[in-house]
Amino acid sequence: MHHSIGMQGFIIAFIFLIVLVWPKELLTQSVEDPANFVRPELWGLTVLEWAYCLMIGSWILTVSGDMIYVLNRKKNQPLTSG
Repeated sequence: MHHSIGMQGFIIAFIFLIVLVWPKELLTQSVEDPANFVRPELWGLTVLEWAYCLMIGSWILTVSGDMIYVLNRKKNQPLTSG
């Protein structure tokens, strides 16, 4: 298994942890007082959610590619009798 797969897993877990502890005051304000709510240009929470969503997708593709590589390598290895 490539080291990048493990690193991606740690990054995904770290981003998800940040999303869990991210302050949610803006979301609460938008629901409780929509008339006085000023929408930010960039929602940090949304960026983090998309980041871990895309990281999970890339992790799945990386694991799939690694599995195909390992299976092809085993298939092409000559059989040795011992």
